[in-house]
Amino acid sequence: MESRKYSTGTKGRLKMHADQCREFIHANATNFHLATEFIESLDPEREDRAWQVFRNPKDTLPALQAWLSGDSTPPPSCSPLAGIQTASQLAAEGKLKPTPKAP
Repeated sequence: MESRKYSTGTKGRLKMHADQCREFIHANATNFHLATEFIESLDPEREDRAWQVFRNPKDTLPALQAWLSGDSTPPPSCSPLAGIQTASQLAAEGKLKPTPKAP
């Protein structure tokens, strides 16, 4: 099967990420119908931007497993921007050093 080509812009990257998430769900669901139903529960409007909740396609697996077990809410690890720290938080922890300003 020929791989799909995406544009290099933001819409292309969103589409590629959404397609990768959908493919991962189909590969890991017990059957095609359940995978399709789960995808529709996450993204009823087929909006590619909705998939940005997951950093990479493998992050959909906990949500899929929870949904298959009957839980209606995704696990907390699937919340948007989970674990992301701001630059000021990183600087406060000493993990980020400011760059010197040019004269």
